[in-house]
This record gives sequence, C-alpha cells and structure tokens, in this order.
Amino acid sequence: MWKNYEVDESKDHKVAICQSSEGRRYFELVEASVTYDNPDLISMTDIVPYDLLFRRAFEEILESSNFSNGMVFGVDPHGIWLTLDEINSFQKGVPDDQIQWLNGMPPNFLPR
Repeated sequence: MWKNYEVDESKDHKVAICQSSEGRRYFELVEASVTYDNPDLISMTDIVPYDLLFRRAFEEILESSNFSNGMVFGVDPHGIWLTLDEINSFQKGVPDDQIQWLNGMPPNFLPR
C-alpha cells in the first residue's frame, strides 16, 4: 500500500494487484510510464485519477478501473482485494476451505 505523498500529481499512475507466494494480497502504485516487473502481479488497472490515488480510495479504484486480465475485483473491510467470485462465495456462506481461490491460494486474512 502506498502513502499519499508518493502520488505525484504530474505523472500518470496505475495500481498493481499482487499476491505473494505466501498468500499476502497487496496493492502497489506504479508509474504508468515505467515497465513493471513483479512476479506477484495478478493484474494492473488502467490509469487511475490522482484524487483516488491520493485518498487511497481502494474500493472506488477497484469499482471504476478496467483491469489488464479483464477480472473484477473488490476489497474487504481490511483492505484485502478479492475477486468477484471470491466475494460471491463469501456472501453465500461457502466455507473458506471450499472457496475457489485465485491461484488456488487463500489470502492471509486477519484472524476471525
């Protein structure tokens, strides 16, 4: 997750949706003109408006952006991104061990 002072209003930025090999799901701020090379990359947004980036409005960013892999993402109350299919499974009450997680790996959630 980036700090608001890292957003340069004079440059275009995208947001990378990433998942580590340990299941940690995170966002990274990416300058649009830079080649992004991260093995954790799942998808990348199109250019995101400065205001949303500065406010770190993750929910609004996910709702308003197009993603490079065509998927739809949302964010849980703790800032963890989820695919639309994962969100739907949660809403239906599917047990965690039966959800079809992206990459076959659940995210690292806070203990319930």
